[in-house]
Amino acid sequence: MKRALLAALAALALLLGVASPARAEARAAASGAWSDPGTWGGRVPGPDDAVTVPDGRKVTVAGAARAGSVHVADGGTLAFAEDRSATLELHGNLVVEGTLRMVAPDPKVQQVVRFVGIDEGAVRGGGHEVLDSDVGLWAHHHGQLVIQGAAKTSWTRTRGAKAGDRRLTLEAPPVGWQAGDDLVVVPSLPPTSDHFADAFDQAKVRSVSGATVTLDKALEYDHPAPGGFNPEVLNLTRNVRIGGTPDGHAHLMSMAEHKQTIDYAELRYVGVPGKQGRYGVHFHEAGDGSRGSQVVGTVVRDAGNHAFVAHASHGVQFRQTISYNTEGDAYWWDPGPDTDDVLYDFAVAALVKAAGDGPDKFRLCGFRMMQGTGNTARHSVAVGVQGSTTSSGFHWPEEGDPHGEWTFEGNVAHNNALHGAFNWQNDSRRHDIKDSVFYYNGEYGIDHGAYLNTYHFKGVTLYGNGQAGLNLRAGSRGGRGLSFDDLLFDGAGVSEHGIVADDHTLPSEGDATKFSRTELRGSTGAEVEMSPAEVSYAIDFTDSNVASYDVSGGGNRLRVNGDQRSGSGRLAAAAKLDQPGAPPLA
Repeated sequence: MKRALLAALAALALLLGVASPARAEARAAASGAWSDPGTWGGRVPGPDDAVTVPDGRKVTVAGAARAGSVHVADGGTLAFAEDRSATLELHGNLVVEGTLRMVAPDPKVQQVVRFVGIDEGAVRGGGHEVLDSDVGLWAHHHGQLVIQGAAKTSWTRTRGAKAGDRRLTLEAPPVGWQAGDDLVVVPSLPPTSDHFADAFDQAKVRSVSGATVTLDKALEYDHPAPGGFNPEVLNLTRNVRIGGTPDGHAHLMSMAEHKQTIDYAELRYVGVPGKQGRYGVHFHEAGDGSRGSQVVGTVVRDAGNHAFVAHASHGVQFRQTISYNTEGDAYWWDPGPDTDDVLYDFAVAALVKAAGDGPDKFRLCGFRMMQGTGNTARHSVAVGVQGSTTSSGFHWPEEGDPHGEWTFEGNVAHNNALHGAFNWQNDSRRHDIKDSVFYYNGEYGIDHGAYLNTYHFKGVTLYGNGQAGLNLRAGSRGGRGLSFDDLLFDGAGVSEHGIVADDHTLPSEGDATKFSRTELRGSTGAEVEMSPAEVSYAIDFTDSNVASYDVSGGGNRLRVNGDQRSGSGRLAAAAKLDQPGAPPLA
């Protein structure tokens, strides 16, 4: 009797298996629409199927599609229809060894890849292998991503706004902004104010008329334009979207030997918290294979790990990108092999948070200026970086051997919880900081260390920072030395000092640290404060205006035009911030 029952149950299970429409695998038998049974040889894939698009096949998604996972083999193409909206929902990976095309120049067309049901606890991280547990979008081997949403002004600046306002006056009319777009107005309150580093206002566009934008709700915070520096307005909405869910973060990782295009895309709920290598947009050890890759106008938002990473992947360009509400350094790569010829151009790191109370909080930053040569950061913005102790908008770290040499010009760091920039290097490599602005940061505009180095600051403005414009902790190394030219320190009635120099542990090699054509004004205390340190320190000002200073401690020396009290030189002019302008061609 028992044996007969077991046999009956087995027969029933077999019958149910035959009758079930689900199938473990689905392979494209011909090119065509995803929704056409003929593309698959008779049955459209279901939500549990492992789908393969083989060599020589092109499958086009239009409307809604679901699958367990998708593998686009070398020579295969998965495309989204350009003329109608489409969504592909996956429980597992989208692995691209052929081509993925998500091209939607019409903003009314929405193209979406959504990863659902991710178990973040199962994510392993690291390595070069595609893991079923680490759900996301992978470009592997010869894989190519061609992702191009509708071009639009990624971000711009407003001429100031007040709490209660429902309209913004922008510096220029935005391109492509639509009713319903998510906007963020960044903080610009002085560091004496509550919420100065986290007063972000988020609202939706109701209408756009020229350079005037009407919002769907009133602003909660004031957004002044201190010193004539207008606060940024970020547009977070794109019509091509890739991501996970609030409780299940996905990721995008390219290890492919091919240039990638990721333009005007929105990646949300990406970057798996605490998992190495599982970031928002991650180029991983592609070497020269990534040269020519561009990430233009793309947004990474609500990310649980780094937003934009080019790790040992050369020649990647990040232009008019936005990282908003990211845990961990927003723009970053691992110490290790060099990463060369990376470009950050009009890139934004806004609202950067630490992952818990670990070491990331101690050195949190918007942009980590890592090892390599030919790298450039220009016209970029770091605002609202949280963290503690030495967190900053831009950070030149001690790790990375040798340290990187960066072209750094036209950048701005403001309203960060601690510092605008934090430099902690002890080398003789070339580091030039040009035509940049550091304002309303919580402690210092620039916290400059560590022991001896050869940085050259030129055309820099430091305005209204919480304690001082510059905390000078490094000495001048032999060679070209440590120098500052054409600087404007304006305490704006906020900073106690323009320059603080009281933390030195190694004597300079040879000459003093030099300042030329520099003006210091507007501090509440002495413009230059030199207190006792482990070793004496020397500063020389030439062709400069130094209204007051306080020098104490054995051996410290300050000279102003060769005199001990006042100088009279050419006044420095405030650096001007460039407008991002119309979107670049995709």
